[in-house]
Amino acid sequence: EAQGGVHNLVEGLNFQGADIKGLSMAHASSAQERSPIACYEACASHTKCLAMTFINSRSSSRQRRCWMKGGGFYVGASRSQGTTSGVVTGWQEKAAGRVRNVEATPLQ
Repeated sequence: EAQGGVHNLVEGLNFQGADIKGLSMAHASSAQERSPIACYEACASHTKCLAMTFINSRSSSRQRRCWMKGGGFYVGASRSQGTTSGVVTGWQEKAAGRVRNVEATPLQ
């Protein structure tokens, strides 16, 4: 769905590139903070983040990590095992600068 939202996270989708420099949750301490939903919520609360990809793999080369994405995130979209991606609710408006901060969809 183009509108995005935490309930529309897609397993096996990787938005490659368009990373927002210096913005990740790589060093989060608890497992709960290092999840696709936590990654989405962190992205939704950041003014420049439009989408996210969470690396689920626990291998040494691809540790669990949240990659927050800016404009053009969809250009590098590809299927990839061990990843979960999503776009924030209202990302089009956020990208156009009409919304200063988009709230994350509440968990149920």
